[in-house]
Amino acid sequence: MTHGKRALLLRALAMTSLTRGGISAAAFASSRISALQAEIGHHDEVYFRKCMAGISDAHYDRLVSELDDLERQFPTLALGHERPDPFGDDRTGGRRFSHRVPMLSLDKCHSEPGLRAFYARMARVCGRPDVACVVEPKFDGVAISAVYERGGLVRVVSRGNGLEGDDVTANALATGAIPERLTGADQPAHALIPDLIEMRGEIFLPLKEFKRINR
Repeated sequence: MTHGKRALLLRALAMTSLTRGGISAAAFASSRISALQAEIGHHDEVYFRKCMAGISDAHYDRLVSELDDLERQFPTLALGHERPDPFGDDRTGGRRFSHRVPMLSLDKCHSEPGLRAFYARMARVCGRPDVACVVEPKFDGVAISAVYERGGLVRVVSRGNGLEGDDVTANALATGAIPERLTGADQPAHALIPDLIEMRGEIFLPLKEFKRINR
């Protein structure tokens, strides 16, 4: 039995016991939803605002999964509680810009059936059964969007809340990894660089560089 199924069974048994003891399942769910909202909100604040990890990703995902399960079982209770932003929010209050297209978060998969379901969806979207896949490590850094117009850098914006982010152009340029002008932008009009292009990626600090800085 997986951890998720075991947790669901334990919650079901707890609700049954509470109902027999005079406390309704709805009352228990309402209390638990409030507790989960508060706990997840706290960890979001620690992670996105203070750049610290109070718990493991697996533990955090289990909390979110439990909240999702309870809100599906008791949808009327979910309406009375503020739902934490599922994508987080790393805005700091500086100058902000809206994203042309929302910057969303990657979905997560914790099992082979989930992975197979993901592959099946991609195959349907692509209209073919043999979709080639590339697997690579995920760099857990700071997501950014770099906008270029006519080959020149206009701004670099953090992911923020997915809809708008902070202007971090100066910080991004300080890394030395973000070009102020795209190579080939000064070539003839038939060059492949479009008038407007947005590039997204992660800014991260390699462990070797981290150790060098802290020597």
